[in-house]
Amino acid sequence: MAARFIELPSMEELILKGYLLHVTKETFEFMPDDIVKYYKLCGINLNKTEADKLYSITEGWISALYLLMLNFKAEGSFMITNNIYKMVENAIYKPLSEDIKDFLLKMCIFDSFTKEQAVYIWGNENAEFF
Repeated sequence: MAARFIELPSMEELILKGYLLHVTKETFEFMPDDIVKYYKLCGINLNKTEADKLYSITEGWISALYLLMLNFKAEGSFMITNNIYKMVENAIYKPLSEDIKDFLLKMCIFDSFTKEQAVYIWGNENAEFF
């Protein structure tokens, strides 16, 4: 059984019997020392104060730490915001070419599509390169 959240009256019993492996959010959380090591592996040296600040902003979640890192590499500073969508826009969407942005805008409403459908909807033969 895999679930994001579940309340079981006998969770401890299931764990003891080996039927359940309970993985908490803390298992995936990067602590300040982990953040320093992660950023160092990516070529950014942080001090303890910076790592503590990043931890307080992201709660140790790797996706947010990665987006902040991309912004730091592009801008030279950390974009401090509570809006994850703004971070995604700045780190991932803004650097794209206008052609790719146009393609994504027209195709984002579909769950899937063929190359032929993409060419027709986008109106550009170069769809196969995206």
